[in-house]
Amino acid sequence: MKILPLFLLLNCIPFLKHEKNIEYKIVEGYSLNYRQRGTVIFKTRKNFTEFWNNHCIALDNSGKRLSPPEIDFDTYMLAGIFMGERPTGGYHLSIEKITETKKAIKIYIKETAPEKNQIVITMLTYPYKLILLKKSTKPVEFIYVKKVE
Repeated sequence: MKILPLFLLLNCIPFLKHEKNIEYKIVEGYSLNYRQRGTVIFKTRKNFTEFWNNHCIALDNSGKRLSPPEIDFDTYMLAGIFMGERPTGGYHLSIEKITETKKAIKIYIKETAPEKNQIVITMLTYPYKLILLKKSTKPVEFIYVKKVE
């Protein structure tokens, strides 16, 4: 009779679920014009290059579209998180943490909007994050700690 309550108690303690923080890197410095809100996982160069060619608006000094960043897709994958089209500047995405369990990789995301009286640029913006992670066959879960509508 005492085994069942102990089992229930142990399953409620988060640290026993073996969730560990994993290393990641934010890929920055590019202008992407992705109008939809959403998330995407890129596991191949072909998949990422196609996306890049459709959404990159950054140009080099000669007026050509910037090439996609060099990613070793044999070792890494990219997770893309997009807020979609926003009416002004001041919108932001941040990664709170990324963890791994036996069953999944979990990316914790926080979105923020400009404060009511904040001075912001008055143009359409497309906030996003590209996250470089070790390649994995585990599903990736995107968990919004705070979401802006």
